[in-house]
Parts: sequence; structure tokens; C-alpha cells
Amino acid sequence: MAVFAIGEFIRKTRKQLGITQEELAEPYMDRSHISKIERGVVTPDYGTLKVLLERLGVTEQHLGDFFISDEEARIQECFSLLDGLIVRGEFQAAKSQLEELKSIPSVEQKGFYRQKLLLSEGIIILQTGENLDAAYARLQEAMRISVLNFDESRIEDYLLTKNDVLVINNIVVYHTLMNNREKSVEILYRLKKNFDTRFVDVQSKGAMYTLLLANLTYLLEELERYQEAVELCDLGKKVC
Repeated sequence: MAVFAIGEFIRKTRKQLGITQEELAEPYMDRSHISKIERGVVTPDYGTLKVLLERLGVTEQHLGDFFISDEEARIQECFSLLDGLIVRGEFQAAKSQLEELKSIPSVEQKGFYRQKLLLSEGIIILQTGENLDAAYARLQEAMRISVLNFDESRIEDYLLTKNDVLVINNIVVYHTLMNNREKSVEILYRLKKNFDTRFVDVQSKGAMYTLLLANLTYLLEELERYQEAVELCDLGKKVC
């Protein structure tokens, strides 16, 4: 995919998927900005481009086809280190890495990066059990960056990115920790419907869909909704 053709690529892919400029843009930018990108009048920065391509179902490997600034390269490296620390459970070091990221002005200013910051903060708080409600507030704020009027009862309607799915999964963790498993199940069913009807990133969908089914099955078993759990297990076998 050539760098100079990104606007045309976005336009053609968007039209093939039946996605409007408004749907692709909101709430990161207005429709006119998408129009300018598609016409080659402006070039999106790395974070904006990543969101647009994910919403269009383009695999992440294509991001390597585009130039990024030295600052954006540094941001990507910092987030990569942060993700590794969280996975390994090194939460004190992760907090320090968060502070380093916050010291980069554009991280707080750009929606895509700010969403990742809020998601990371929410995960750390959930995993350390410091203040579950504070974690939930950060996760809600993270979702409102990409879905302005985010409502847990409308998840199936939204055009989601992989980051959005991660945020929603951690909202499920919050409800589960608060012993509200019925709410967790409801959200996961809505997310499943989104995957079935709306989510367009086919490459990422496979692994995330399988994990979603596993989590939903586990919660259904805890609620003694065994028939539903069996049906999802059968679906999981077909997916795998």
C-alpha cells in the first residue's frame, strides 16, 4: 500500500464496507476532515491512521507502510514497554512508564493515545484492587473518546477498534469484581452481537472472538446457565 495513496485507499475501503464518512470520523474528527484525508488534502498522523484503518478492518501490518515521526516512534516504544509491564504484573514499574508517557505533550492531546493511557490506568487499578470505581471511571472515559455517547446497552451498534474491545473487556472485569455477573454477561452478549454484525477487522476478530466466547461461557457456568454455556462451547469449536 503506497503512502501517497492512503486517502484513496480509505475512500474505496469505506465505500466497499458501506460506512459513511460520519461513522468513520466520529468522535475523533468531523466529516469534513475525513473528506480532506480521502482527497489527499491532509495526511493523518499515526494515531489517527491506526484508528481509521482498524475501523475499516485493515490488518495492523499495513501500518508499517507509513512514515511516522520520531516522537510517534518514541510513543509507540513507550506503550510497548508499558504493555509488557502490565502483562508481567509489574504494576509499580508500569505506573512509572505511564508518567513518562504523560510527559510527552501529544499523548494527552491526541484521542487515540489518551484512550490507551486511560485503558492502561484502568487495568492497573483493577489488577491492584486500589479503587475499582476509579478504574471504572477511567474505562468509561476511555470509551467516550471513541464513542462520544457511550452506553453499555448499545455496544452492538458501535464501530469498534481493537482498543475499544479491550476497554469493554475490562469494563466486564469491573462488573465481575463487583459481583454483578449478570451485567458482565449482558455486555459480552452485546459485544458478541457486534462481532457478528459490525466488527470488520477480520484478522483480529478470530482471537478476540474465541476469548469472548470463553469468558462468556465461564460466566454462564458460574450463573448456572448451563444450556447457554454448552451452546457457546459448540460455537467455539466451530470457530476454532
